[in-house]
Amino acid sequence: IGQELAVYQTLHGDAGNKGLFEGLTPETVAAKLGHVQAYFLEHSPMDQGRWCDGLLGALEAAQSFRLEHAGDLYDVFEPYPSSSMPTAPDAPVLWTHSAKLQVVLRTQLEQWGKRSESATNDNVELVVRVLLASYQETHAEYGKMKAFAIPLVRDDRVAFDLSKEHAWHEGLCSLALKHKRDSYFVLKPLMKEGSPERAIFVLKWFTKEGYYGTAYRLGEEVPQLLEGLLGSNTEYAKKLKPLRWLHATHQNEYHLAADYLMEQVATGNKEEDISMEKTEFLVSMAKLCAKCDGDYGAATKRRKKMDSTTDLIQAQKMLLGDDASEPLKSASYLLGVALKKLADTGTLDEAANYAFVGLAIAKATGDKDQILASAARVWSATIQKDAAKFQDWIANESNSLTSLRQQVLDSTVFGRTWQMIQDSSVEHHIVQYDGGDRSSIEGLVLQDLMERDRAALPKAPLTRLLRSVTTIELIQAKSLVVGPIM
Repeated sequence: IGQELAVYQTLHGDAGNKGLFEGLTPETVAAKLGHVQAYFLEHSPMDQGRWCDGLLGALEAAQSFRLEHAGDLYDVFEPYPSSSMPTAPDAPVLWTHSAKLQVVLRTQLEQWGKRSESATNDNVELVVRVLLASYQETHAEYGKMKAFAIPLVRDDRVAFDLSKEHAWHEGLCSLALKHKRDSYFVLKPLMKEGSPERAIFVLKWFTKEGYYGTAYRLGEEVPQLLEGLLGSNTEYAKKLKPLRWLHATHQNEYHLAADYLMEQVATGNKEEDISMEKTEFLVSMAKLCAKCDGDYGAATKRRKKMDSTTDLIQAQKMLLGDDASEPLKSASYLLGVALKKLADTGTLDEAANYAFVGLAIAKATGDKDQILASAARVWSATIQKDAAKFQDWIANESNSLTSLRQQVLDSTVFGRTWQMIQDSSVEHHIVQYDGGDRSSIEGLVLQDLMERDRAALPKAPLTRLLRSVTTIELIQAKSLVVGPIM
Protein backbone atom coordinates (compact mmCIF):
# COMPACT_ATOMS: atom_id res chain seq x y z
CA ILE A 1 0.00 0.00 0.00
CA GLY A 2 2.82 2.39 0.86
CA GLN A 3 4.58 1.92 -2.46
CA GLU A 4 1.36 2.20 -4.40
CA LEU A 5 0.41 5.46 -2.65
CA ALA A 6 3.86 6.89 -3.27
CA VAL A 7 3.62 6.08 -6.98
CA TYR A 8 0.09 7.47 -7.15
CA GLN A 9 1.18 10.76 -5.59
CA THR A 10 4.08 11.03 -8.03
CA LEU A 11 2.00 10.38 -11.12
CA HIS A 12 -1.00 12.41 -9.93
CA GLY A 13 1.21 15.39 -9.18
CA ASP A 14 3.09 15.27 -12.52
CA ALA A 15 1.60 18.21 -14.47
CA GLY A 16 3.30 17.18 -17.68
CA ASN A 17 1.66 13.73 -17.67
CA LYS A 18 -1.80 14.57 -16.31
CA GLY A 19 -3.50 13.60 -19.54
CA LEU A 20 -1.80 10.21 -19.58
CA PHE A 21 -3.03 9.09 -16.18
CA GLU A 22 -6.49 10.63 -16.12
CA GLY A 23 -8.84 8.80 -13.77
CA LEU A 24 -5.94 7.28 -11.82
CA THR A 25 -6.71 5.94 -8.34
CA PRO A 26 -4.22 4.50 -5.81
CA GLU A 27 -5.45 0.96 -6.24
CA THR A 28 -5.30 1.03 -10.08
CA VAL A 29 -1.77 2.33 -10.61
CA ALA A 30 -0.26 -0.90 -12.01
CA ALA A 31 -3.22 -1.55 -14.29
CA LYS A 32 -3.17 2.06 -15.53
CA LEU A 33 0.51 1.82 -16.38
CA GLY A 34 -0.24 -1.24 -18.48
CA HIS A 35 -3.06 0.51 -20.36
CA VAL A 36 -0.91 3.57 -21.13
CA GLN A 37 1.96 1.38 -22.31
CA ALA A 38 -0.34 -0.60 -24.60
CA TYR A 39 -1.71 2.62 -26.09
CA PHE A 40 1.72 3.98 -26.96
CA LEU A 41 2.89 0.67 -28.42
CA GLU A 42 -0.14 0.60 -30.70
CA HIS A 43 -0.51 4.26 -31.69
CA SER A 44 2.86 5.97 -31.11
CA PRO A 45 5.65 3.38 -30.92
CA MET A 46 8.24 5.96 -31.99
CA ASP A 47 7.18 8.57 -29.43
CA GLN A 48 7.37 6.95 -26.01
CA GLY A 49 9.21 9.71 -24.18
CA ARG A 50 6.26 10.86 -22.08
CA TRP A 51 5.23 7.32 -21.24
CA CYS A 52 8.75 6.29 -20.24
CA ASP A 53 9.10 9.34 -18.02
CA GLY A 54 5.94 8.32 -16.21
CA LEU A 55 7.06 4.69 -15.80
CA LEU A 56 10.51 5.62 -14.56
CA GLY A 57 9.07 8.20 -12.18
CA ALA A 58 6.76 5.54 -10.78
CA LEU A 59 9.58 3.05 -10.25
CA GLU A 60 11.83 5.61 -8.61
CA ALA A 61 9.01 6.61 -6.25
CA ALA A 62 8.40 2.98 -5.29
CA GLN A 63 12.10 2.30 -4.76
CA SER A 64 12.59 5.47 -2.73
CA PHE A 65 9.64 4.66 -0.51
CA ARG A 66 10.96 1.20 0.22
CA LEU A 67 14.42 2.50 1.09
CA GLU A 68 13.00 5.16 3.40
CA HIS A 69 10.73 2.70 5.18
CA ALA A 70 12.93 -0.40 5.12
CA GLY A 71 12.59 -0.82 8.88
CA ASP A 72 8.85 -0.33 9.01
CA LEU A 73 6.51 -3.20 9.73
CA TYR A 74 5.05 -3.03 6.23
CA ASP A 75 8.34 -4.14 4.72
CA VAL A 76 8.79 -7.25 6.86
CA PHE A 77 8.61 -9.75 4.03
CA GLU A 78 8.98 -13.50 4.14
CA PRO A 79 9.21 -14.93 0.60
CA TYR A 80 6.85 -17.78 -0.07
CA PRO A 81 8.13 -21.11 -1.37
CA SER A 82 7.19 -21.37 -5.03
CA SER A 83 4.92 -24.33 -4.27
CA SER A 84 2.82 -22.32 -1.80
CA MET A 85 2.86 -18.87 -3.44
CA PRO A 86 -0.56 -17.25 -2.81
CA THR A 87 -2.51 -16.42 -5.94
CA ALA A 88 -5.37 -14.38 -4.47
CA PRO A 89 -5.58 -10.69 -5.51
CA ASP A 90 -4.84 -9.62 -1.95
CA ALA A 91 -1.65 -11.74 -1.67
CA PRO A 92 0.77 -9.99 0.72
CA VAL A 93 3.45 -8.90 -1.79
CA LEU A 94 4.97 -5.51 -2.53
CA TRP A 95 3.44 -3.32 -5.21
CA THR A 96 6.53 -3.80 -7.40
CA HIS A 97 5.90 -7.54 -7.22
CA SER A 98 2.44 -7.45 -8.73
CA ALA A 99 1.89 -9.56 -11.81
CA LYS A 100 0.48 -6.58 -13.75
CA LEU A 101 3.56 -4.49 -13.15
CA GLN A 102 5.83 -7.41 -14.04
CA VAL A 103 4.14 -7.57 -17.45
CA VAL A 104 4.72 -3.83 -17.91
CA LEU A 105 8.40 -4.12 -17.04
CA ARG A 106 8.98 -7.13 -19.28
CA THR A 107 7.24 -5.46 -22.19
CA GLN A 108 9.26 -2.28 -21.78
CA LEU A 109 12.56 -4.14 -21.71
CA GLU A 110 11.57 -6.06 -24.83
CA GLN A 111 10.91 -2.76 -26.61
CA TRP A 112 14.21 -1.30 -25.50
CA GLY A 113 15.94 -4.45 -26.65
CA LYS A 114 14.56 -3.80 -30.16
CA ARG A 115 15.21 -0.03 -30.10
CA SER A 116 18.15 0.50 -27.76
CA GLU A 117 18.50 4.18 -28.69
CA SER A 118 15.14 5.00 -27.08
CA ALA A 119 16.44 4.64 -23.50
CA THR A 120 19.48 5.68 -21.48
CA ASN A 121 21.72 3.21 -19.68
CA ASP A 122 20.41 4.38 -16.31
CA ASN A 123 16.80 3.88 -17.39
CA VAL A 124 17.45 0.33 -18.52
CA GLU A 125 19.36 -0.45 -15.34
CA LEU A 126 16.52 0.85 -13.14
CA VAL A 127 13.87 -1.27 -14.87
CA VAL A 128 16.12 -4.36 -14.80
CA ARG A 129 16.79 -3.94 -11.08
CA VAL A 130 13.09 -3.57 -10.24
CA LEU A 131 12.16 -6.51 -12.47
CA LEU A 132 14.79 -8.82 -10.95
CA ALA A 133 13.88 -7.85 -7.38
CA SER A 134 10.23 -8.49 -8.21
CA TYR A 135 10.82 -11.99 -9.55
CA GLN A 136 13.43 -12.81 -6.92
CA GLU A 137 11.03 -12.32 -4.05
CA THR A 138 8.02 -13.92 -5.76
CA HIS A 139 10.09 -16.87 -7.06
CA ALA A 140 8.06 -17.23 -10.25
CA GLU A 141 10.25 -17.56 -13.38
CA TYR A 142 13.16 -15.94 -11.57
CA GLY A 143 15.82 -17.91 -13.45
CA LYS A 144 14.25 -17.14 -16.80
CA MET A 145 14.07 -13.43 -16.01
CA LYS A 146 17.76 -13.28 -15.06
CA ALA A 147 18.76 -14.64 -18.46
CA PHE A 148 16.35 -12.21 -20.15
CA ALA A 149 17.03 -8.97 -18.28
CA ILE A 150 20.71 -8.84 -17.30
CA PRO A 151 22.07 -9.08 -20.89
CA LEU A 152 20.08 -5.91 -21.68
CA VAL A 153 22.17 -3.89 -19.22
CA ARG A 154 24.69 -1.93 -21.28
CA ASP A 155 27.34 -1.37 -18.66
CA ASP A 156 29.14 -4.71 -18.31
CA ARG A 157 30.37 -3.90 -14.82
CA VAL A 158 26.81 -3.31 -13.67
CA ALA A 159 25.75 -6.52 -15.44
CA PHE A 160 28.56 -8.40 -13.68
CA ASP A 161 27.46 -7.06 -10.29
CA LEU A 162 23.84 -7.96 -11.02
CA SER A 163 24.94 -11.46 -12.04
CA LYS A 164 26.66 -11.85 -8.67
CA GLU A 165 23.75 -10.36 -6.74
CA HIS A 166 21.16 -12.56 -8.42
CA ALA A 167 23.34 -15.68 -8.79
CA TRP A 168 23.18 -15.72 -12.58
CA HIS A 169 26.28 -17.84 -13.03
CA GLU A 170 26.22 -17.91 -16.81
CA GLY A 171 26.42 -14.13 -16.87
CA LEU A 172 29.43 -14.17 -14.58
CA CYS A 173 31.25 -16.65 -16.82
CA SER A 174 30.48 -14.99 -20.13
CA LEU A 175 31.44 -11.52 -18.86
CA ALA A 176 34.62 -12.83 -17.25
CA LEU A 177 35.58 -14.43 -20.55
CA LYS A 178 34.72 -11.26 -22.50
CA HIS A 179 36.85 -9.11 -20.19
CA LYS A 180 39.56 -11.63 -19.30
CA ARG A 181 42.21 -8.90 -19.07
CA ASP A 182 40.14 -6.67 -16.75
CA SER A 183 40.69 -7.34 -13.05
CA TYR A 184 37.13 -6.22 -12.27
CA PHE A 185 35.79 -9.42 -13.85
CA VAL A 186 38.10 -11.89 -12.10
CA LEU A 187 36.30 -15.05 -10.97
CA LYS A 188 38.93 -16.59 -8.68
CA PRO A 189 37.79 -14.75 -5.52
CA LEU A 190 34.21 -15.86 -6.18
CA MET A 191 35.04 -19.56 -6.33
CA LYS A 192 35.26 -19.86 -2.53
CA GLU A 193 32.41 -17.45 -1.81
CA GLY A 194 28.80 -18.48 -1.53
CA SER A 195 27.48 -21.93 -2.24
CA PRO A 196 29.48 -24.65 -4.03
CA GLU A 197 26.87 -24.64 -6.81
CA ARG A 198 28.38 -21.50 -8.31
CA ALA A 199 31.91 -22.94 -8.31
CA ILE A 200 30.71 -26.20 -9.90
CA PHE A 201 28.75 -24.27 -12.54
CA VAL A 202 31.82 -22.17 -13.40
CA LEU A 203 34.04 -25.24 -13.80
CA LYS A 204 31.47 -26.96 -16.01
CA TRP A 205 30.79 -23.84 -18.07
CA PHE A 206 34.42 -23.24 -19.02
CA THR A 207 34.88 -26.94 -19.70
CA LYS A 208 31.83 -27.02 -21.95
CA GLU A 209 33.10 -23.97 -23.86
CA GLY A 210 36.50 -25.59 -24.36
CA TYR A 211 38.52 -23.38 -21.99
CA TYR A 212 40.06 -26.29 -20.13
CA GLY A 213 43.07 -24.38 -18.84
CA THR A 214 40.79 -21.75 -17.31
CA ALA A 215 38.71 -24.47 -15.68
CA TYR A 216 41.82 -25.97 -14.10
CA ARG A 217 43.15 -22.61 -12.90
CA LEU A 218 39.82 -21.76 -11.30
CA GLY A 219 39.65 -25.28 -9.90
CA GLU A 220 42.83 -24.60 -7.93
CA GLU A 221 40.67 -22.43 -5.66
CA VAL A 222 38.32 -25.35 -4.93
CA PRO A 223 40.49 -28.49 -5.26
CA GLN A 224 37.95 -30.84 -3.70
CA LEU A 225 35.23 -29.77 -6.12
CA LEU A 226 37.64 -30.11 -9.04
CA GLU A 227 38.64 -33.62 -7.99
CA GLY A 228 35.00 -34.54 -7.60
CA LEU A 229 34.28 -33.34 -11.13
CA LEU A 230 37.27 -35.21 -12.54
CA GLY A 231 36.14 -38.38 -10.79
CA SER A 232 32.62 -38.20 -12.15
CA ASN A 233 31.37 -40.23 -15.08
CA THR A 234 30.42 -37.16 -17.13
CA GLU A 235 31.37 -35.45 -20.36
CA TYR A 236 33.07 -32.75 -18.31
CA ALA A 237 35.47 -35.28 -16.81
CA LYS A 238 36.20 -36.79 -20.21
CA LYS A 239 37.10 -33.37 -21.58
CA LEU A 240 39.20 -32.26 -18.61
CA LYS A 241 41.18 -35.41 -17.86
CA PRO A 242 43.39 -35.31 -20.96
CA LEU A 243 44.89 -32.02 -19.73
CA ARG A 244 45.28 -33.02 -16.12
CA TRP A 245 49.00 -33.53 -16.69
CA LEU A 246 49.42 -29.96 -17.89
CA HIS A 247 47.75 -28.65 -14.76
CA ALA A 248 50.18 -30.74 -12.69
CA THR A 249 53.18 -29.17 -14.45
CA HIS A 250 51.83 -25.70 -13.58
CA GLN A 251 51.98 -26.79 -9.96
CA ASN A 252 55.51 -28.23 -10.41
CA GLU A 253 54.22 -31.74 -9.69
CA TYR A 254 56.05 -33.37 -12.58
CA HIS A 255 55.83 -36.89 -11.17
CA LEU A 256 52.03 -36.60 -11.19
CA ALA A 257 52.13 -35.21 -14.71
CA ALA A 258 54.10 -38.24 -15.89
CA ASP A 259 51.61 -40.60 -14.21
CA TYR A 260 48.61 -38.81 -15.75
CA LEU A 261 50.19 -38.98 -19.21
CA MET A 262 50.87 -42.69 -18.98
CA GLU A 263 47.37 -43.22 -17.59
CA GLN A 264 46.06 -41.64 -20.79
CA VAL A 265 48.13 -44.04 -22.86
CA ALA A 266 46.75 -47.03 -20.96
CA THR A 267 43.09 -46.00 -20.81
CA GLY A 268 43.04 -44.21 -24.16
CA ASN A 269 44.00 -47.24 -26.19
CA LYS A 270 41.40 -49.33 -24.37
CA GLU A 271 38.53 -46.90 -24.82
CA GLU A 272 39.02 -44.92 -28.02
CA ASP A 273 42.04 -46.21 -29.98
CA ILE A 274 44.06 -42.99 -29.85
CA SER A 275 46.40 -42.45 -32.77
CA MET A 276 50.01 -43.58 -32.74
CA GLU A 277 51.04 -39.94 -33.16
CA LYS A 278 49.17 -38.94 -30.01
CA THR A 279 50.50 -41.95 -28.12
CA GLU A 280 54.04 -41.02 -29.08
CA PHE A 281 53.46 -37.45 -27.94
CA LEU A 282 52.05 -38.58 -24.59
CA VAL A 283 54.97 -40.93 -23.92
CA SER A 284 57.54 -38.31 -24.94
CA MET A 285 55.97 -35.74 -22.61
CA ALA A 286 55.81 -38.32 -19.81
CA LYS A 287 59.54 -38.98 -20.17
CA LEU A 288 60.26 -35.25 -20.16
CA CYS A 289 58.12 -34.69 -17.05
CA ALA A 290 59.80 -37.60 -15.27
CA LYS A 291 63.23 -36.19 -16.07
CA CYS A 292 62.18 -32.73 -14.86
CA ASP A 293 61.20 -34.33 -11.59
CA GLY A 294 64.53 -36.14 -11.40
CA ASP A 295 62.96 -39.59 -10.95
CA TYR A 296 63.17 -41.01 -14.48
CA GLY A 297 65.43 -43.78 -13.30
CA ALA A 298 63.95 -44.14 -9.83
CA ALA A 299 60.34 -44.82 -10.80
CA THR A 300 61.17 -48.22 -12.31
CA LYS A 301 57.62 -49.35 -13.06
CA ARG A 302 56.69 -46.12 -14.83
CA ARG A 303 59.98 -46.05 -16.71
CA LYS A 304 59.50 -49.59 -17.98
CA LYS A 305 56.03 -48.69 -19.20
CA MET A 306 57.33 -45.62 -21.01
CA ASP A 307 60.19 -47.53 -22.61
CA SER A 308 58.06 -50.50 -23.60
CA THR A 309 55.47 -48.23 -25.23
CA THR A 310 58.25 -46.49 -27.14
CA ASP A 311 59.49 -49.90 -28.31
CA LEU A 312 56.02 -50.79 -29.56
CA ILE A 313 55.73 -47.50 -31.44
CA GLN A 314 59.07 -48.05 -33.18
CA ALA A 315 58.16 -51.68 -33.91
CA GLN A 316 54.87 -50.69 -35.51
CA LYS A 317 56.57 -48.09 -37.68
CA MET A 318 59.01 -50.71 -38.94
CA LEU A 319 56.48 -53.49 -39.43
CA LEU A 320 53.39 -51.61 -40.64
CA GLY A 321 54.65 -48.27 -41.89
CA ASP A 322 54.74 -44.78 -40.42
CA ASP A 323 51.01 -43.97 -40.55
CA ALA A 324 50.63 -41.66 -37.55
CA SER A 325 46.84 -41.71 -37.74
CA GLU A 326 46.66 -45.44 -37.03
CA PRO A 327 46.15 -46.51 -33.42
CA LEU A 328 49.00 -48.29 -31.67
CA LYS A 329 48.50 -52.03 -32.05
CA SER A 330 48.77 -54.48 -29.18
CA ALA A 331 52.04 -56.24 -28.43
CA SER A 332 50.55 -59.64 -29.30
CA TYR A 333 49.37 -58.38 -32.69
CA LEU A 334 52.73 -56.81 -33.54
CA LEU A 335 54.58 -59.93 -32.42
CA GLY A 336 52.51 -61.99 -34.82
CA VAL A 337 53.36 -59.61 -37.68
CA ALA A 338 57.08 -59.75 -36.84
CA LEU A 339 57.11 -63.56 -36.78
CA LYS A 340 55.31 -63.77 -40.13
CA LYS A 341 57.74 -61.35 -41.76
CA LEU A 342 60.65 -63.29 -40.26
CA ALA A 343 59.33 -66.50 -41.77
CA ASP A 344 58.60 -64.94 -45.19
CA THR A 345 61.78 -62.93 -45.77
CA GLY A 346 64.56 -64.40 -47.89
CA THR A 347 67.65 -62.59 -46.57
CA LEU A 348 69.61 -63.21 -43.40
CA ASP A 349 69.91 -59.56 -42.43
CA GLU A 350 66.20 -58.82 -42.87
CA ALA A 351 65.22 -61.93 -40.92
CA ALA A 352 67.57 -61.00 -38.08
CA ASN A 353 66.15 -57.48 -38.02
CA TYR A 354 62.60 -58.83 -37.78
CA ALA A 355 63.71 -61.17 -35.00
CA PHE A 356 65.29 -58.27 -33.14
CA VAL A 357 62.07 -56.27 -33.48
CA GLY A 358 60.12 -59.29 -32.27
CA LEU A 359 62.27 -59.50 -29.16
CA ALA A 360 61.79 -55.79 -28.51
CA ILE A 361 58.05 -56.39 -28.72
CA ALA A 362 58.36 -59.41 -26.40
CA LYS A 363 60.03 -57.17 -23.83
CA ALA A 364 56.88 -54.99 -23.85
CA THR A 365 54.32 -57.79 -23.47
CA GLY A 366 53.81 -57.64 -19.70
CA ASP A 367 55.18 -59.51 -16.68
CA LYS A 368 58.27 -61.72 -16.68
CA ASP A 369 56.48 -64.94 -17.62
CA GLN A 370 54.81 -63.26 -20.59
CA ILE A 371 58.11 -61.75 -21.68
CA LEU A 372 59.92 -65.10 -21.55
CA ALA A 373 57.13 -66.92 -23.41
CA SER A 374 57.02 -64.28 -26.16
CA ALA A 375 60.79 -64.18 -26.49
CA ALA A 376 60.87 -67.99 -26.75
CA ARG A 377 58.50 -67.81 -29.73
CA VAL A 378 60.93 -65.51 -31.52
CA TRP A 379 64.01 -67.62 -30.79
CA SER A 380 62.17 -70.76 -31.85
CA ALA A 381 61.30 -69.06 -35.15
CA THR A 382 64.95 -68.11 -35.76
CA ILE A 383 66.03 -71.76 -35.34
CA GLN A 384 63.23 -73.04 -37.57
CA LYS A 385 64.29 -70.53 -40.22
CA ASP A 386 67.63 -72.38 -40.56
CA ALA A 387 66.48 -75.85 -39.51
CA ALA A 388 68.25 -77.54 -42.43
CA LYS A 389 71.63 -76.09 -41.41
CA PHE A 390 71.21 -77.16 -37.81
CA GLN A 391 70.27 -80.68 -38.96
CA ASP A 392 73.44 -80.94 -41.08
CA TRP A 393 75.68 -79.77 -38.25
CA ILE A 394 74.08 -82.18 -35.78
CA ALA A 395 74.39 -85.06 -38.25
CA ASN A 396 78.13 -84.41 -38.76
CA GLU A 397 79.49 -85.28 -35.31
CA SER A 398 83.04 -84.53 -36.35
CA ASN A 399 82.41 -80.80 -36.31
CA SER A 400 84.09 -79.05 -33.40
CA LEU A 401 81.99 -76.69 -31.36
CA THR A 402 84.58 -73.95 -31.74
CA SER A 403 84.27 -73.88 -35.52
CA LEU A 404 80.53 -74.37 -35.44
CA ARG A 405 80.05 -71.45 -33.09
CA GLN A 406 81.40 -68.98 -35.64
CA GLN A 407 79.35 -70.56 -38.43
CA VAL A 408 76.19 -70.24 -36.37
CA LEU A 409 76.98 -66.58 -35.59
CA ASP A 410 77.78 -65.74 -39.21
CA SER A 411 75.25 -67.72 -41.20
CA THR A 412 72.08 -68.21 -39.16
CA VAL A 413 69.27 -65.90 -38.08
CA PHE A 414 69.68 -67.27 -34.55
CA GLY A 415 73.38 -66.39 -34.39
CA ARG A 416 73.01 -62.97 -36.00
CA THR A 417 70.13 -62.06 -33.66
CA TRP A 418 71.99 -63.31 -30.60
CA GLN A 419 74.95 -61.11 -31.50
CA MET A 420 72.66 -58.08 -32.03
CA ILE A 421 71.17 -58.54 -28.56
CA GLN A 422 74.63 -58.89 -27.04
CA ASP A 423 75.70 -55.62 -28.66
CA SER A 424 72.55 -53.72 -27.58
CA SER A 425 71.77 -52.10 -24.24
CA VAL A 426 71.66 -54.21 -21.12
CA GLU A 427 67.89 -53.72 -20.92
CA HIS A 428 67.47 -56.10 -23.87
CA HIS A 429 69.28 -58.90 -22.10
CA ILE A 430 66.04 -60.05 -20.47
CA VAL A 431 65.02 -61.49 -23.85
CA GLN A 432 68.46 -62.93 -24.70
CA TYR A 433 68.68 -66.66 -25.37
CA ASP A 434 70.18 -68.24 -22.26
CA GLY A 435 71.01 -71.64 -20.85
CA GLY A 436 68.96 -72.72 -17.88
CA ASP A 437 66.10 -74.77 -16.53
CA ARG A 438 62.78 -75.48 -18.17
CA SER A 439 61.31 -72.11 -17.18
CA SER A 440 64.12 -70.22 -18.96
CA ILE A 441 63.96 -69.03 -22.57
CA GLU A 442 66.13 -72.00 -23.58
CA GLY A 443 63.79 -74.43 -21.86
CA LEU A 444 60.72 -72.91 -23.51
CA VAL A 445 62.38 -72.89 -26.95
CA LEU A 446 63.47 -76.51 -26.74
CA GLN A 447 60.02 -77.54 -25.54
CA ASP A 448 58.44 -75.82 -28.54
CA LEU A 449 60.87 -77.39 -31.01
CA MET A 450 60.48 -80.87 -29.57
CA GLU A 451 56.72 -80.60 -29.81
CA ARG A 452 57.03 -79.64 -33.47
CA ASP A 453 59.50 -82.38 -34.62
CA ARG A 454 61.69 -84.17 -32.06
CA ALA A 455 63.41 -86.31 -34.69
CA ALA A 456 64.40 -83.38 -36.96
CA LEU A 457 66.32 -81.55 -34.24
CA PRO A 458 67.33 -83.90 -31.42
CA LYS A 459 67.30 -82.12 -28.09
CA ALA A 460 70.72 -83.05 -26.66
CA PRO A 461 73.00 -82.19 -29.61
CA LEU A 462 70.90 -79.10 -30.47
CA THR A 463 71.23 -77.87 -26.91
CA ARG A 464 75.01 -78.29 -26.97
CA LEU A 465 75.26 -76.51 -30.28
CA LEU A 466 73.19 -73.54 -29.14
CA ARG A 467 75.06 -73.36 -25.85
CA SER A 468 78.32 -73.27 -27.75
CA VAL A 469 77.13 -69.93 -29.05
CA THR A 470 75.56 -68.58 -25.89
CA THR A 471 77.76 -69.99 -23.12
CA ILE A 472 81.44 -69.15 -23.32
CA GLU A 473 82.46 -72.05 -21.06
CA LEU A 474 81.24 -74.63 -23.59
CA ILE A 475 83.34 -73.30 -26.43
CA GLN A 476 86.20 -75.57 -25.32
CA ALA A 477 84.07 -78.72 -25.82
CA LYS A 478 85.36 -81.10 -28.53
CA SER A 479 82.12 -82.24 -30.16
CA LEU A 480 78.37 -82.13 -30.04
CA VAL A 481 78.14 -85.47 -28.18
CA VAL A 482 80.26 -84.66 -25.14
CA GLY A 483 78.51 -85.08 -21.77
CA PRO A 484 74.89 -85.47 -20.86
CA ILE A 485 72.31 -82.69 -21.24
CA MET A 486 70.11 -82.22 -18.21
